[in-house]
Amino acid sequence: MTLTAIQHASPARPQSTYRSAFKAWDRKSAVRTYISSNDYDWTGYSGYWIPHTDDSILSHPLISDAIKPKLSAYLLIGSLDFTYGLEQCLIAQVSANMAAGDLLSQLPQAVKIDALKVQCDEAYHALQAYWLTEGVRRATGINTPMNLDTHFLRFVARTTDGSIPLSADLIRFCAVTVSETLITKSLRDDWRDASLPKEIRSFFLEHYKDEARHSVYFAWLLESLWPTWSDLTRSIVAELWLQFVDAYLDSEIHSARNALQHFEFSATEIERIITDTYYTPDSAYQAQRQQSMAYTIEVFSRITNTV
Repeated sequence: MTLTAIQHASPARPQSTYRSAFKAWDRKSAVRTYISSNDYDWTGYSGYWIPHTDDSILSHPLISDAIKPKLSAYLLIGSLDFTYGLEQCLIAQVSANMAAGDLLSQLPQAVKIDALKVQCDEAYHALQAYWLTEGVRRATGINTPMNLDTHFLRFVARTTDGSIPLSADLIRFCAVTVSETLITKSLRDDWRDASLPKEIRSFFLEHYKDEARHSVYFAWLLESLWPTWSDLTRSIVAELWLQFVDAYLDSEIHSARNALQHFEFSATEIERIITDTYYTPDSAYQAQRQQSMAYTIEVFSRITNTV
């Protein structure tokens, strides 16, 4: 399908049937309500920066107690860098194109205005992730630069190199829909961990509230566009959906591998740690991964009516 075909495909529903997920956005969006600061004072904080479970990477026998707090900081920084890149370099960009009418131009104006709200939300999420990251760096003495070359963004770039017979804009739209589905699920429980600094938990909670609206919005878009696509396009999108889910979930593993490289581990030891914690069949990570995969497949089947 060409970009022109995508832009001029009529939505399956008339404008009157669109039900915005952004009611009271001007009062409830995190960008409007969340009181934030880029001057976090975590002086003297000695706890972990990520949840610590019995089978997590922090519990691996090769990870000494002495490095656990700083390793957890590197892991959080990696996660926040991923958030910044995902929100600002992908989701906000796709939303901006939709709001400007450069992508899916025949959608109702109300849908385009809501895309502008998504763009605004995502830019703020990226900013807040940056502020949090800077606070963690100051508290831990970590001076590494922001890393936006994440596994997921690299994978999206590869899928839009022209080797797939779909518009790059459509492929990015699909990547965004997968991302909003997964990030909503992952944030749903992250904010409840009382062991984390309250500012980080608050960010997770406010982020979740916004992403819940975003996931509803992009699900509506996919459901509306699906009937307008050819069988070939549907087949490619269905295959890409699973690939994007895999790449998104793999990003945590790549982030952990990068974090371990800041310590005196050999390449063999790093791979042993990664294998023992992320690839063990009965690990919490694998259980969560299977749940996420099942969840996103169910969502895709439901909104495309392919159950």
